Amino acid sequence: MANCVHCNKNGIDWFSKLWGDSSAPAQCHKCNEFSHIPVSVFTKIRLYNFIVMVSLLFCSYYFVTLIPVGAYIIYHIGIYTYVVRTTDMVGISKVEASENKKKSYLFLIASAVIAILLYISIDLIK
Repeated sequence: MANCVHCNKNGIDWFSKLWGDSSAPAQCHKCNEFSHIPVSVFTKIRLYNFIVMVSLLFCSYYFVTLIPVGAYIIYHIGIYTYVVRTTDMVGISKVEASENKKKSYLFLIASAVIAILLYISIDLIK
């Protein structure tokens, strides 16, 4: 359980803390307020994951073994567990969360349109 930024009680379970973001925040079981982990934290994790993944894939190719793949999986689980336990959450209102959800839907629709246009353009080039 994690401390809520609004009531300072253990009201947010670790799974909600891990998966809660600004468009789908975690809800406190004690005060029913919303909070999430800042996006910048996960951006840093993705950068570290990329660096570790590239180096382990190089080792896997160079040494012809799958041990680095297992090491990457263990590293991935460990880094997310560490971040979720040590990072403080940020409060957010329900209105802000619904606005962020609309923006994320628009981003997904735009991404799908771009993917379809790329697929069509590649098909036309052939």
